[in-house]
Amino acid sequence: FQRGEKTYMTEEKVKVLNDIGFEWVLTGSLWEERYAQLKTYVEENGHTRVPLKYAKNPSLGRWVKRQKEYYKYYDSSVEKDTLGVAQRRIALLNDICFAWDISDSVWVERYKELKAFMLKNGHSRVPVNDNNNPVLGRWCLAQRIQYRKYNRKGANADDELLNDNSYQTTPVSLFEKRTALLNEIKFEWDTQI
Repeated sequence: FQRGEKTYMTEEKVKVLNDIGFEWVLTGSLWEERYAQLKTYVEENGHTRVPLKYAKNPSLGRWVKRQKEYYKYYDSSVEKDTLGVAQRRIALLNDICFAWDISDSVWVERYKELKAFMLKNGHSRVPVNDNNNPVLGRWCLAQRIQYRKYNRKGANADDELLNDNSYQTTPVSLFEKRTALLNEIKFEWDTQI
């Protein structure tokens, strides 16, 4: 109708549909619906890391994955976003602490756990086989391994990936920021002392 193509739609029908609140663009309302579902998920689980195959709501897991993909390719200078839709959606997701990068949100979670451990125990030497939190012990070990590897490469490591076969890779620039955070809380890099 709007493009001037042959259709059964008339101005009168458009007016009637507008009067009853007909939604012409479904993607916007679907996005809002999924966003509301994500907010509910956050209230129940405390995070936005919805599993891709979330049994309770499989569509939500796929939707969350798509938001991360869209964000990866989003460029704020793109003229197609004339209404600021992408910017508004990104802001809404940021408002609920959306985890754009899972590894980053997991790192922050472990960092908080480490701070709590240090407050309770007075040190950062979390045993790898700690019964209370074995994941935290392995995470601390991974930080130390990457730190040693970085120190061997030094400044020549410019944005390479730090990698150990058993741990995730981390861009050097991100590792340096994380190292600064760990240094602020007096993380013990050498536990042999």
